[in-house]
Amino acid sequence: MDWPRRSLENAGFFGWISFRELTTTKPPPYQGVYVVARHNSLPPEYLDASVGVHFKGIDPTMNIAVLQNKWVDDAIVVYIGKATNLRAKLGQYRRYSLGRPVGHQGGRYIWQSADYAELLVAWRETPDEAPHVVETRMIADFTEKHDGRHPFANLRG
Repeated sequence: MDWPRRSLENAGFFGWISFRELTTTKPPPYQGVYVVARHNSLPPEYLDASVGVHFKGIDPTMNIAVLQNKWVDDAIVVYIGKATNLRAKLGQYRRYSLGRPVGHQGGRYIWQSADYAELLVAWRETPDEAPHVVETRMIADFTEKHDGRHPFANLRG
């Protein structure tokens, strides 16, 4: 898979909506994978504090130098995730960004990007393959194409 938006669309990803729009546009309640993407591949500015919830009392804020070091040049995809229910998982992700306590901390680095409200989420159902298998393959492919680096907000491969 190539990683520009058009290639992802050709691979079956659709949605391409902001997290705010997840309140009116609902992903399907089926298993699948999703990506979080920026409109461009320029490095973002970072907030001094994350807008994400302090889950179990842990502040998700990272040192800005850590975030800058984790940035992947020339990549619009900042996170790759999986879900047994896309609607439920992406709803959790959105609520996490609003400071509501949910059990979803994956991709938490994106909530310290100054442009977090402009990020887009797109998804693809995986009816014939387990989402974790597709996610693992996608992260491996991304890593191969980006000099061994995972997407910005994927903390594990």
